[in-house]
Amino acid sequence: MLSCKDVTRLVSENLDRDLSLWRRIGLRLHVMMCKGCSAYRRQIESLNTVVSDHYRDDEAVKDCNDLSSDALERIKGSLRTDRSRSS
Repeated sequence: MLSCKDVTRLVSENLDRDLSLWRRIGLRLHVMMCKGCSAYRRQIESLNTVVSDHYRDDEAVKDCNDLSSDALERIKGSLRTDRSRSS
């Protein structure tokens, strides 16, 4: 049986790639019996859906690119200043 730590890792991996049959079975069995891991899986899957939907939306992507060149230069300058302070 998989541990809760294994399940949290597999839940995240499952979002990025297909798991082997045995891993999927183990994951499902554990999640059916463990309320904490079941809740974790639902939360991660919901979060993934919300983030994916946001970036699929053409308007969201368009809004990210609406900064003026002046604003972009100010941001870059601020980042350079922050980097030099932390060095």
